[in-house]
Amino acid sequence: MAKNIIIKDPSGTEVTYNGVEKIVVPITGGQTAEFVEPATLTTKNITQNGTYNASSDSADGYSSVTVNVSGGGGGMTADEFISTDFTTYTGNATSIKDGAFFGNQIVESITLNSATSVGEGAFENCTSLTSVSLSSATSLGDRTFSGCGSLQSVNISNATDIPNECFAGCNNLNLSNIPWTNLLSIGDYAFAWNENVTTLYLPNATSVSGFNGCPNLTTIDLPSATEIGSSAFDDCASLSSISMPVVETIGDGAFAGNSNISSVSYSTLLSVGAYAFARCENLTTVNLPNATSISGFNECPFLSSVSIPSCEELIANAFSGDESLTAISLPSVTSIVGEQMFSGTSITTISLPSIETIEGPAFADMMSLEDITFGPSLESIMNFGFWGCDSLTTVTFQGSTPPDTYNQDIFDGTTALTTINIPSGSLSAYTQWLNDSNMSQYTSMLTEI
Repeated sequence: MAKNIIIKDPSGTEVTYNGVEKIVVPITGGQTAEFVEPATLTTKNITQNGTYNASSDSADGYSSVTVNVSGGGGGMTADEFISTDFTTYTGNATSIKDGAFFGNQIVESITLNSATSVGEGAFENCTSLTSVSLSSATSLGDRTFSGCGSLQSVNISNATDIPNECFAGCNNLNLSNIPWTNLLSIGDYAFAWNENVTTLYLPNATSVSGFNGCPNLTTIDLPSATEIGSSAFDDCASLSSISMPVVETIGDGAFAGNSNISSVSYSTLLSVGAYAFARCENLTTVNLPNATSISGFNECPFLSSVSIPSCEELIANAFSGDESLTAISLPSVTSIVGEQMFSGTSITTISLPSIETIEGPAFADMMSLEDITFGPSLESIMNFGFWGCDSLTTVTFQGSTPPDTYNQDIFDGTTALTTINIPSGSLSAYTQWLNDSNMSQYTSMLTEI
């Protein structure tokens, strides 16, 4: 099959196809398209699906061409670009289906400027691909160019969203081709491990992820971003300048391992995901006046100042391993979910005046904790709540009704415990509670205050 096939569509426009084995020609109601090349075809008019054979004595290299006549879309299927004989493809398909070029090791250049939508993995693992033009594409699928290590130039000038893993592993990509100012969202791992990303300015993007493992990224400026996705900038070792003035949500692991962050202070931030700032070894201060759900500051050895006055929910390992943290105020926390919330810290006293539920061994391994107070709204606390709290001597319950412990010994492992303070007039209720919950050994510690 020769490299160039030229078809004149029903409107009279000539379209060149390079290297395709099947061509979709949109025709409606009695219209006719016509072959221009190959000139030796015995039948030039295209009115129906079929195989169009060149004359047997032709010397132009053609043997046959399969044409799919379509009533409307001109959509490209994955079968249309299986050819391994050509390095350049050009066509007028209006859509590219999932995996259309997946794993093609030959193709180097693709021009499909009529395509408005591109399916998942359409060009994934095309290791020889160096340039792609999709100037009309407004919709790209996940992993569109993932694994295209040779890709240098891409024209996606009308794209507004970069999906998950879209350019993952495209380390030779010229990033000036990306329409950064048009983008509204960037998905997970979209540009992961790209060594060419150095600065990032996304003036209109509201949801940003996908730059984890970019070792040379130093600056991000995200004036419109309200959501930072999971692992968005994880392991970006050079990142030192961060501007996110309207951020509301930071996902799991978003800035994990960044040694340049010394302070996290965002008045607009409402939630912080698990491990979001984990292992930020130079972080010293957290000031989140309006955040209501917090996790993700674990293993920050120099974190010593935390202000989270509006926090209602703490999630597993939120501050575990923060050995410089000696005190924390939690006036609004109603729920603690998960284990080892403050393990490895130097906190000696905790007061939870608004607490309602504690799920899991939340205070396990707080070896410096000596005194803890629960407000009158405490409804339940899970088993092994204080396991490994070797210095804990005093627990105070301010509610006249004991919390539900699911018949488990919440004080197991508290070798130094001597006093359980309870409200005046509640001795009978707490004695019964200890007896019913297999904790009768602590009845002598009950003290009405």
